[in-house]
Amino acid sequence: MNTSYNKHRFFIIVLTLSLWAGGALATIEAGKPTKLSPELRPVRELFLLPDEKIDLAGARLTIEKFFDPSLDIEASLEEIDRIVAEIRKMPRYGDSTEGRLNGMVQYLHVAGEWNGNRPYHYDFDDPLGTDRPRNSRLSNYLRTRTGNCVSMPILALIAGQRLGLDMSLSTAPLHLFVRLCDGGQFYNFEATAGGLKADSSYMRELMITPQAVRNGVYLQSLGRKQTLAVMLGELARHCSESTRNSDFDKAFELTGLMLEHYPNYVAAMIIRGNTWRNILHRDLKAFEAKRMRMTPPVRKHFDELLLRNLRWYEKAESLGWHEPPKDYDERYLKMMREARKNYE
Repeated sequence: MNTSYNKHRFFIIVLTLSLWAGGALATIEAGKPTKLSPELRPVRELFLLPDEKIDLAGARLTIEKFFDPSLDIEASLEEIDRIVAEIRKMPRYGDSTEGRLNGMVQYLHVAGEWNGNRPYHYDFDDPLGTDRPRNSRLSNYLRTRTGNCVSMPILALIAGQRLGLDMSLSTAPLHLFVRLCDGGQFYNFEATAGGLKADSSYMRELMITPQAVRNGVYLQSLGRKQTLAVMLGELARHCSESTRNSDFDKAFELTGLMLEHYPNYVAAMIIRGNTWRNILHRDLKAFEAKRMRMTPPVRKHFDELLLRNLRWYEKAESLGWHEPPKDYDERYLKMMREARKNYE
């Protein structure tokens, strides 16, 4: 879980304090996407496939290869096949939805000879997901059996679907989980703990507004292309936090794809807004370093960047999203401390 929201309104103050008359102005790029990146072609091609042709495991690993070019996708896929085959042998496994889910939970979460007494587990030493970002990656989770609220539900989703379970990915603020459909009834499977969880619990613990649920922002059963959009979040955020126009262009391109296929995905809106904020921050630093003069065109440039930044936050807020309160991290850490007691 990563709770590093950026405070966009900070820049209203920065603009007020930072602008002064100085020397001549050099052209400052706005960071608008002007072309498609050839590097992102494998990602774009994923969205061109019909839903039934999309392999979520292969797609996720394709995205992770941007972070680790040495990643052996085939080896990871073979490991997933092995896990699914082992689950089918579990004592609690059966042909019913309950039996298949029980077999998966036993194999992944309960220590025994079936998993070499090494269950797959949540990294309680990094509950906010800030120290070990690799824990979010499926490939690392398969290798280390240590994950977080991104990698754990992704593996549960992939394994569950291969076992014949009607599962889909779902989102909550800074959190992913799996939705299970059985006989027309929906249940939430919390992959970090290996159990079921009510909508009301997510709404209370993660402060989800009823408006956000009504607008389809959270607690929804996502289709495959919506799931692809969610899987792109880490890569889009990485590009957004760069300082190069080429990476900013990639952030815009990725969030554009995400919002095209998941229009109410507020995380993509926040990343897009933060990209404009980061461009503004970069250009302000350049402006101050060169002691440029504040001319009307320069002021217009900064105003435009600020407006683009705020527009995306306002869009997310209109759907029911809100910035976490100051004590959000502490509330979440308290929840994780309680979960750790139950786990141990």
